Amino acid sequence: MKVFWYVLFAGLILQLFIDAAFKIDGITLTMVIHKAIYFFSGFFILGFTLYFKQTIDWKTVLYLIIAMLVLDELIDYLRGFDDTSSMMFIHNGYMITWGSLSGYLLLKQMHVKK
Repeated sequence: MKVFWYVLFAGLILQLFIDAAFKIDGITLTMVIHKAIYFFSGFFILGFTLYFKQTIDWKTVLYLIIAMLVLDELIDYLRGFDDTSSMMFIHNGYMITWGSLSGYLLLKQMHVKK
């Protein structure tokens, strides 16, 4: 379980550095919800799927992440939110990747303890 907490804490620290580098105000309610959606979508969808070894390979996971990112950019564009930059694309990709790694490690550690 220690590995999960290390990854979660290190990911949080890295996420704060990414926010500072991209000049993203991450404390607003909108951004917290946005980050939580990406983190937990990676956590549940990709982390659990990879752990239970469904018929999903890394190429499919990569396509799923890209599809989620493009769909979010399309929804933001249709809402009239004009912050469709490559920096947010990278930030959202990081959140999904961090969430999926955390979900995978949590299930792996829980399975080892049984």
